[in-house]
Amino acid sequence: MKTRIAIAIVSLLMLSGVRTNAADLNGSFAFTGLNATKNGTSLLDSTIFTFTSYLTTTTGTGDYAGITTGTFWDGPNPPAVTGVLDITSPATMGGFSITNASFGTFVASNTAQNQVVNQSTNFLDVYLRGMFTPSGTLSGFNATDTSVRISINLSGDSISAAYTLNTPAVNVPEPSTYVLGAIATLVTGFVARRRRRATI
Repeated sequence: MKTRIAIAIVSLLMLSGVRTNAADLNGSFAFTGLNATKNGTSLLDSTIFTFTSYLTTTTGTGDYAGITTGTFWDGPNPPAVTGVLDITSPATMGGFSITNASFGTFVASNTAQNQVVNQSTNFLDVYLRGMFTPSGTLSGFNATDTSVRISINLSGDSISAAYTLNTPAVNVPEPSTYVLGAIATLVTGFVARRRRRATI
């Protein structure tokens, strides 16, 4: 009886040790969305973008170093729901997900941190925050807080989309941070100019 209890305790300790030894992911890689479509006439009046698959455009860094240029990401079936990006609100952006069985899945969370950073007729910059859940060659790692930055360009009828995935997540500065940075630059220039005048 005591032997069984000891074996059970050792087994539990070993299992809990396996869980705690798993590390968070650290690294990044870039990829592009293929066969992109939009629901508007330009990027300014479009809210829904779809991509049938993804192609890795750079070899990953850090823990993603095994992901090489030319690796395809294929989304869940049916293909019609693969990689749908709805930028209507932060919550709808939370429905975006991409997956590759060889290394893992990114799912954007329903969070206020999701945002359209910049949107114009021919350019769209989107920030998504979520979790990357490793599988396959990365299955020894924990699911980790991850960000994806998406840049979409429109040239004539052609849409190109570049993605950068960073783990742990990289924060996007708040709009107020840009304003404060601009003010700081102006104040620094003004002070430098006054000092030059005072020394003349």
